[in-house]
Amino acid sequence: MGTRSEARLAVALALLWIAAGACEPLGAEIVDTKLVYDGTRKGLGHQGVTKGPGSAWYVMHNGQLFRYETDDFSAPQNGLVRNEKAFDHPDFRGTPFDHLGAPEYCDGNVYTFAKHGAYPPMRLVWYDASDLSYRGYRDIAMPAAPDGNRYRVSGGPHVMGDHFYCAVALDAEPETSKREEIRYLAKFRFPSAEFVEFTPLSGTGYCRIQGIDMDAGGDYYVGVTGRGARAYGASGADRGPLFKHPRGGVHEGCYFDTRRGVLTIAVTRDQFYWVTRVSGDDLQPAAWKRPASDDPK
Repeated sequence: MGTRSEARLAVALALLWIAAGACEPLGAEIVDTKLVYDGTRKGLGHQGVTKGPGSAWYVMHNGQLFRYETDDFSAPQNGLVRNEKAFDHPDFRGTPFDHLGAPEYCDGNVYTFAKHGAYPPMRLVWYDASDLSYRGYRDIAMPAAPDGNRYRVSGGPHVMGDHFYCAVALDAEPETSKREEIRYLAKFRFPSAEFVEFTPLSGTGYCRIQGIDMDAGGDYYVGVTGRGARAYGASGADRGPLFKHPRGGVHEGCYFDTRRGVLTIAVTRDQFYWVTRVSGDDLQPAAWKRPASDDPK
């Protein structure tokens, strides 16, 4: 009798352990979380966050850009630089664009995607990093999927040299509004936005990537998903979850500081906008400098 009771208890504990996610080793933990504040109202920061030159940080909303001079996004902001009319330029007249993706800083500009909701057409657009004024665009074109469906970019671009990378999904199914899981990383020429190639993402974990960032060598990167982040190798091999936020929320565009091993992510939760930082062994250089044998091709 005691043996049967002990067996039942063991099964119950195992089920609780699995339900709690303990079966997936998480390689990062939350360092801090800051409420985004712009000095006059609840701050905006739905789409993503990235680091700029010096002390500058950029936070992106659906149609607004903000430049902070501190990484304490909850502190009072004096002289906050903002562009709250990101589509108020002749280049956007007559187009359906109404949605910005996650930001990426490169050589004096802040780059992102312009979309209409989650659907094509799509553009790579950029704004001046100092005053956030609009600077230009390139249309993004990708080959059709084998079944004739359309691919669409997700999150924002990550620039490396003369290329940029992003997560890619198939279009939503119109009759159900169901979004496909994101199972590809796409490579484009920068800044022309010409398509180069896809890298399939492997693994069994749910993959609904809203933002990506890479180390300087491009051999390790993280994908931010609905309520956490996963790590991938250069070939697209899934290295497992990095963390899951205990309070949930929608996690989107991110900035990966590979020198310090810190991932900074924009989070929407409880109808407010937050910036969460996570760190841990799996975000340190030793993790993404593993031998090629640890990252199957």
